[in-house]
Amino acid sequence: MAGEVKRFRMRRQAVLLAGVTFLLVFGGIMVRHRTPEVLYKGRPAVYWVGAYRRSEHYDKAEYIQALRTLGPNALPALFQMLNARELAGMGRFWDWYNRRMARHPDWRHISEYDQHLYALYGFRELGTNAGPEGAAMLIQHYLQAAPGDESKAAYLYFLGDLGDQGKSAVPLLLKVLHTATAAEERKQATQALGRIGVEPDTVVPALIAILRTETNAAGRGAAALALAHFDQLSGLTVPWLLAALHDPDAGVVSDVVDALGRLGPAAIAAVPQLRELAASPNHPARRVYTVGGGHGGLINGAESALDRIDFEWRSRVVAKSVEPTVPK
Repeated sequence: MAGEVKRFRMRRQAVLLAGVTFLLVFGGIMVRHRTPEVLYKGRPAVYWVGAYRRSEHYDKAEYIQALRTLGPNALPALFQMLNARELAGMGRFWDWYNRRMARHPDWRHISEYDQHLYALYGFRELGTNAGPEGAAMLIQHYLQAAPGDESKAAYLYFLGDLGDQGKSAVPLLLKVLHTATAAEERKQATQALGRIGVEPDTVVPALIAILRTETNAAGRGAAALALAHFDQLSGLTVPWLLAALHDPDAGVVSDVVDALGRLGPAAIAAVPQLRELAASPNHPARRVYTVGGGHGGLINGAESALDRIDFEWRSRVVAKSVEPTVPK
């Protein structure tokens, strides 16, 4: 009996020794082949993503430089913040402590709203440094988000921050314009297409269609501003923008005027109508209340647009404007 117990103990020890040896060897291999985390000044991305929260103690310029240097390596931390959920229980205590007491607050213990907000700042500062990897990750998160999730619109917005590095998202953004039921998603996709600024032959007709048919006024205004990013096709876009000066929504008209100004000299054909808009409070495009009260806000907007299109417009004599010829 004693011999059997001894043999059992020896077998158990051998199995334990083999298991420990396997774990040590396997762990060593994993550590050896693990991609080392990229650091900036000895600190990982997760630290710098939270640095904006500690802006009273750390220089924002250093935080921005850290994000741009880390590039795609900062993305996992940004997405971790975007996926944050509202704090509960002791989490709320730590949120209060971080706000009121902590000298070096821990961003992981701040509210869901603040984490989403600072992630937004992070994507904005990261910009094109996120590279194609950033676009791929944003597309993946958008597709995985549940229908109706407000973060879906945020992912589309962030794609615009990537500039031409977000070009792989253009097919998705075009699809969103026609299939998304949420007006905010359609609006953010419209803006992102303009800020990415690629594939004008495909994107511009889609934006013109939104300008003409979108039921949400904010979406039509976003389409006007997005078209301003494609000055190389101003011959196509300006007639539609001039027609949109008659939109029944004053906010859309303001955005159209701003878009014409952003096109600069490429929108020279808009000068006659903008002069009338600047000079007359009874211009047909000005049917409802405008920003700033009365008529002043929109008049100033028209003058500002004219300054960007033709700085000497006040001294020029121009023909009376006529209704633009809009393509069928």
